[in-house]
Amino acid sequence: MTSRGWELGDKEDGGFRRQVMTMTGDGRHVMVFFSPGIRVYAPEELAEQEIRDVIVLPARYSGKPIALGDLDPVAASEIVNDLTRLTS
Repeated sequence: MTSRGWELGDKEDGGFRRQVMTMTGDGRHVMVFFSPGIRVYAPEELAEQEIRDVIVLPARYSGKPIALGDLDPVAASEIVNDLTRLTS
């Protein structure tokens, strides 16, 4: 996902990263949460991940979540395409 412009979330307790995020062209913040997470010091250790949640916020880290369908159709299509590539 990072090769497509997504950013890894901050390192959490235990040295794991459990989210990736991106900003849409109109400033919406899309966050994908996964488990068990990527270990910072051994990213290949837990290769299989499960997506727990996908949320869209109206601004970076703020606001009430909105539906993916409320995004601009092009932005929504790009997000769905990235998630499809991630899970295939």
